[in-house]
Amino acid sequence: LIFSGLGSLYSHRIEKNVHKLAWSIFFILCLLLFYQYVSFSWLKWAGYYPLYIKVLIIIILLAPLAFFLGIPFPFILQMGKVILAPSSVALLFAINGISSALAVPIALYISMFSGFYTVFIIAIGIYALIALLFYAISQQRLQKCINSISTIGFSALILFPYLIQESDLSCPSVKNEFQI
Repeated sequence: LIFSGLGSLYSHRIEKNVHKLAWSIFFILCLLLFYQYVSFSWLKWAGYYPLYIKVLIIIILLAPLAFFLGIPFPFILQMGKVILAPSSVALLFAINGISSALAVPIALYISMFSGFYTVFIIAIGIYALIALLFYAISQQRLQKCINSISTIGFSALILFPYLIQESDLSCPSVKNEFQI
């Protein structure tokens, strides 16, 4: 929370500059890919150290991602005030609240049955779609096409748990472990 708060403070320095926001989202995507393919092996290696060293390693690994994750939301609120209307800020806060509340149980559900790899791939997909939406803001002629692609992509990501066949969701070790 501290580092995402610092990212929110920094977001006021990039006022109305969509290109700097695009760089922020690009860094989020790069860091997610880095964490996906590199950092989990580091975490296995760090498992042999005392708790305070593990906590320090986690803070060092997550601080850059948290910083860049803190940048887009205040920027979007400011753009909503300018482009749409000042009253749109309440709607944007509501969308953020709903997304935040639903993200945790959905990520937990998907990670239990499909693994963290799938959760990371979905997160990368969501941020790639967000990057497309910001690109659409700067390119008026592509707005309808990119908005349609993003709508289909977000819908597919939300419906992802329901698209998996029931047989793929069997997790015998979890079911047997919690049986009474």
